[in-house]
Amino acid sequence: LKGWIRSLARAGMASECVHAGLEHLDEVKGASIPADYANQVLACAEALNTHPPLQETVKRVETRLTNLLAEPPDVMSPDDIADAHNILAYARELRGDKQGAKASIEAGLKVLEAAAEKADEPEIKATYDYGRAKAYLELGRPKEALAMLEEREKQIPSSAEPPARLSQVYAALGRTKD
Repeated sequence: LKGWIRSLARAGMASECVHAGLEHLDEVKGASIPADYANQVLACAEALNTHPPLQETVKRVETRLTNLLAEPPDVMSPDDIADAHNILAYARELRGDKQGAKASIEAGLKVLEAAAEKADEPEIKATYDYGRAKAYLELGRPKEALAMLEEREKQIPSSAEPPARLSQVYAALGRTKD
């Protein structure tokens, strides 16, 4: 189903993508696919540039993701759950609900922070750094992203990940020399 609606989107068939996407929205199962599928349906609705289909799609996607996140399946990793929260935030932004979008990003960040806290090794903690840094930036908390990534760089200096993420934070802060 995900491949089908993606193909419809790539073929410029946004209306067909929305129709098929909504028809099968609640059928998609798995770890990351339900949220990714919902995201594709939203993108197709947004491409239509017409208000009623977009708002109906947003409403359906919000309901689907809210229900999914109320009791995430065991197969969903913390990253999958955080991604679903980010897609829910996107849906809420499309509806003009900035507070709801912010709450969704914060909920996803809490999931990633809890997973990083449970991890014993810095390399495992680092797997959550990209999502955490992105959320910190979106929430206007760049200093937390900076502190986390600078600490991670000290913990695993041979890894390319912390400096790569740090460069994104520096860019967002306008610190291009860093």
